[in-house]
Formats: sequence, C-alpha cells, structure tokens
Amino acid sequence: MRQVYARNLLDATDEVIYFKDLQSRFVWLSKAWGALTGGKPEELIGLSDFDLYGHEHAAEAYADEQRIIATGEPVVNKQEHETWPDRPDRWVTSTKFPLRDDDGRIIGTFGISRDITRLVEAEREATRNAAALASAHAEISRVEAQLRTVLDTSADAIALYDADLRYRYVNTATERLQGLPSQDLLGRTDRELGGELAALPSWEAGLAGVLATGDSCSVDFSYGAGPKRRDFQSHMAAHRETDQGPPIGVVTSTREVTELKRTQDKLAYQAVHDPVTGLANRVLLIDRLNHALARMKRRPGRIVLFFIDLDQFKAINDTYGHGVGDHVLVEAGRRLTSLCRPSDTVARFGGDEFVVVLDDFCTDDDAHAIAGRMVSSLSEPFIDNGHELFVTASVGFVVTTDPSAIAEDLVRDADAAMYQAKARGRNCYQCFDPQLRDRATKRYTVEADLARALEHRQLRLEYQPLLSLHDRSVVGAEALIRWDHPARGVVPPTEFIGIAEDRGLIVSIGTWVLHEACRQLVEWSARHDPALPPLTMAVNVSSRQLCAPDFAAIVKDVLDRHRIAPAQLCLELTETAQLLDMAEARDALADLSRLGVHIALDDFGTGYSSLAHLMQFPANVLKIDRSFVSHLETGGRGREIVAAVTAMGHVLGMTVVAEGIETTGQLDRLIALGCDQGQGYLLGRPLRPEALAHLLHPPL
Repeated sequence: MRQVYARNLLDATDEVIYFKDLQSRFVWLSKAWGALTGGKPEELIGLSDFDLYGHEHAAEAYADEQRIIATGEPVVNKQEHETWPDRPDRWVTSTKFPLRDDDGRIIGTFGISRDITRLVEAEREATRNAAALASAHAEISRVEAQLRTVLDTSADAIALYDADLRYRYVNTATERLQGLPSQDLLGRTDRELGGELAALPSWEAGLAGVLATGDSCSVDFSYGAGPKRRDFQSHMAAHRETDQGPPIGVVTSTREVTELKRTQDKLAYQAVHDPVTGLANRVLLIDRLNHALARMKRRPGRIVLFFIDLDQFKAINDTYGHGVGDHVLVEAGRRLTSLCRPSDTVARFGGDEFVVVLDDFCTDDDAHAIAGRMVSSLSEPFIDNGHELFVTASVGFVVTTDPSAIAEDLVRDADAAMYQAKARGRNCYQCFDPQLRDRATKRYTVEADLARALEHRQLRLEYQPLLSLHDRSVVGAEALIRWDHPARGVVPPTEFIGIAEDRGLIVSIGTWVLHEACRQLVEWSARHDPALPPLTMAVNVSSRQLCAPDFAAIVKDVLDRHRIAPAQLCLELTETAQLLDMAEARDALADLSRLGVHIALDDFGTGYSSLAHLMQFPANVLKIDRSFVSHLETGGRGREIVAAVTAMGHVLGMTVVAEGIETTGQLDRLIALGCDQGQGYLLGRPLRPEALAHLLHPPL
C-alpha cells in the first residue's frame, strides 16, 4: 500500500521528481516530466544529463550530484539555467538529496525541479523596465537642468501666468526686470506688485486675450520717459495641459528692445533728414508740402515755396575743403530757419540747394519781403576759424492758392525762378511767372537731351584756324564744340555748356572733346610738312574739369593714346578768376606743366586779377581778349593796352595770341605791335574737319 501512496503522490505533482543512480543516470521520473517536455519519462531511464542538456549545464548538475553522493549534503533551491539543443532554454529551481537504501547507504540522488522560466523572464523584464525608467528619469532631469539653465541664463524675461494672471514661474531675467526675487513674485499679479501703470492696461489685455482665444500675440510697452525710457517687446502664448486642451495660463517672453528702438528711430529720422544740416530732406519736404496742399482743400489758404541756391559754393569746397563747406551749409540752414515760423519747413534739397515751405501765408508782398531777407541774411559773411567766407544766394519762389497743385511742379517752378535770379546776376530773388515755366521746361528738355547726346553721337567739333601773323600760315586750330540736335538743329555752345557745367556733364563731354580733337590733329599731322613746326590744337577747359581729381591723368592718357607731343596740345583756361583760390586747380596745372602741355590764359585783361594769373599759373600762351582788339581802330587806349600786354607776354617768354580779328585794320595794327598769332572771322571762321584739311593741304 505504501508504494501506491508514493506513486500517486509523485504522479500528481506539477514539479518534476527524478531519481538517479550513483553514475547520475536516471532510474525513475515523475509524469510531470512528460507534461513539461512532451516526452515519455521511461525513455530517459539509463540516460544522464549529458544526453539531454548542453554540456555546461550537464557538467554543473553532475558535479552537484557527485558532491551530494560524496558528502551526503543536499543542494536546496538552486536556480539553474537548462540549455537544450532542440528547444528553448528554461530556468528552474532544483533541490537535490542523497538517495539511501534501508540500511542508510547512499545509492544515488533524487531531486525536485520547478519551472520558474516565466518568473525569471518577468523579473528580467521588470529589471529592464526599471533601468529604462531610471534612464528616462535621468534624461528628464538632464533636460530639466538644461532647460532651467537656458531659462535662467536667457536675456529674455520668461514667466508663466495662471488663469488669474498670477505668476507661477519666473526666470532670473524676470526677477531682474521686476527688481524682486521669485518668492516675492510667485502667486501675485502685476497690479498687486505695483507695475508700470501706463503699461498695465495693454499688458493685462494681452494676457486676457490669449486666455480667451488661445491665440498668441505680441505686446509692446515701455517704462520711464526721456533718456531713461526703456522699450520692451513681449510674445504671449497659451499654456495648455494637452495640445488640444483649453488655455490654463499664459507663457510670456519679454525682451528689451531699447537700443533696437533707438536705432529704428534714428534710421527713420535719417531717412527724412539731411545728415549734414539736420534739416528735412527732399522726401520729408515733398511729404509736408503734400500735407499742406491737402489742408488747403479743407480750408482755403496760400502756400509759398522758396528755392535757394548758394552762389559759387563749389569754390569754398574746392578751396577750403568739404569740412568748411559743411559748416557753411549748416550755418545757411540755421539762418533760413531763423527767418521762419516753427510750423514752416526748411529743407536741404541737395548739394548747395535749400527749399523753404511757408504754409497758411498772408500776401504776395510778404513773400517778396521774406525772399529779400533770405538774400540779405545769406550775403552776410560766414565765420570759420576766424576767417570770413562770403557766399551769396539766388532765390526763386512761387505762390499758390490752388489745392490741386502738384508738389513736384511747385518745386520745379521755384527752381526755374531761382535760375532766372542767377541769370540776373545772382545775389537776388525772382518770383515765378508762367514764362519762367516755359524756359525751365526748355532747360530741363535740354538737360535730358544733353545727357544722351554723347551716347547718340550728336556732338561734333568744328575748328577755327590759328594763324601766324608773320606769314599768315596756319599753325594750328582751336576745337569748338557743336551739338547737332535731331529736332532743333545745331545748338550753339552758349545754350548747353552752362547746363553741362551745372549738371556735372562737363567732365565727360570735355574728355570726349580732348580725344576727338587730338585724333583729328593726328590725322592732319600725317600730311603735314615735317620741315614745318608741328601743328597745335587748342582745347577750352573749364574750372570744373580742371578740378576733377584725375584730370591730369586723363590728359596724359589722351597724349599716350594718340601719340602726340605734349607741346602740340594747348589747354585754354576759362573762368581763371575762380581758379586762383582752388588748390586742386593749382595742383592740376602744375602736373600738366610737368607733362609739357601748353597752358593759355583766355580772355586776358578782362578780369581784375589778370596780372595775378601770370604769377599763379604756369602759362605759355596769353590770349588778348576780343574787346581790346575791337578798339584798335576806334581810338582810345586800346592800342596802348594791346601793346603793353604783348610786350609783357614777350618779356615773360609767352606766345601772344589775339582773338576776334575781324578787319584788316585790326590785323595790320596787331602785326605792327608784334603780336605772334591770331584768329578771327577775318582769318578763318570755324570749319568742319574736312574744310580745314583743305586749308592745311590745298589740292594741287
């Protein structure tokens, strides 16, 4: 009966119970073995662990069992890793005892094995999850630390408000901005903290708007006033528990933009003000003029616009430098401003030009009176470092009561009146009339056409022969520019040279004249008798050309390109009185003299400083003005003056040329007085190149 009890007990348990002999071979296994492995227990009888498991596990189990046999000591609850060659590994807890016979002798071992694979895997999964969780916590801590570092080191003041507009978080920058530590800020509103009262309404409205709509917004506000004013810009965004949840608070990021605002204000100011004088510039002038015209539509009134140009201002820049010139401009602007009301606009229009707009003005007589005061004020000497500088002004003005007038047209009309004042001799004023508009329109048309004339090859040269008065031979020519206008025909130089000077076109036109005249000289010289002195070419040069930074280099380039001797080129100086005080002109003349180019003083004797010219300029040629030549036959002192000038020129080693010779009587007297060369209608009118070529080389 005991065997029956034992068998039923062993077969009913879920644990594997096994018996082994002294060689660790199986002698009996419970049915749980078959349920666990799917095999039959009797199939294992006589086999050992080496026949079932991997070698490592089998060897470890064999060693345990042999130690039990040797010592009689059991192995209790040992966790073993069973490795199978043909199925997944298992984890078991095994308890092994010595197997004894009735006499107590050890005849083998027996053991109980319980499958704990699921438990081990669960523990491992738990361990992995714990490690992952610890890693996630560590990462969260790291990110939180980084975020806190970013927030606390950010220059932007970052804060979190709750739905009651109370602080729930502030970073270090917010503490600095508020001037309070976080413990004094958290849980309180800005109003409770006594924030800047002027900024609170817009600030609280922004927070409430974000809470109500969930939409982000920006709020600009400022603290203080005057030099202590500080400007801020804040971005507000909703704080939600979930992406789609309702707003439960507001996150604000506030940045100080004081310097940016000052820079923007400065740039905005510079965009509409002149950098030298601080006056309104052209953009602001037109804007204010348009506003004045718009006001006149609502309420009838009168607008007066003055256009002021400083006469001969360039001479100050050229003589004393742009620093002194800027001082004169600033002082001129100050004087004009002192003549106006605070509501009037005084603008620097460009260069040496100013525009003044008087809004809601009274009568035309008042306009004349103010224009006179402008001329008078600007004619007073300007003081710079103890030196008196004299500048005059030409003023043109226009009066309108028409609210539909065009701002730009008013400026143009006043400009036209200003040019009429210049034409009257400068240092005066002129009121606009419609005839001036026609003349101005004609002038603007000439300016526009002249700018394209060089490109369209409408300019050409004629040449007036220069004769030796000793033998009437042609020794050279003077180049005279002509403009073949496609609509107006031939335009005389008197109608466009002054415009070219005013609009800065004279340098490019003058450079073209130099190249074309020298090219023509080379063409004529190719057929010239080499036994005779080389032909010469005279070219007129204005003060603006001469003062150009690279004029001497331009002349050298012309000489090199056309391969003519420097002495064959004679540059005739006009406006010599202006050149005396121009350092650039004196330097250029010195450079030209070193090149070997001849310099001629044109219209000698007509200026108060003509004798000074002989001392200042390295001149080679002296040209007697036609006004003296014309008096050689009319009595008076014309003959004595020409004789004195000729003798003085010869004493100085200069060639003396008489211009404007129109009669044989004039010619005979000039020859008698020893004049070297001459030109005029009697000797030859200006000719086209081919006509002068026939004069130089008559056909056989």
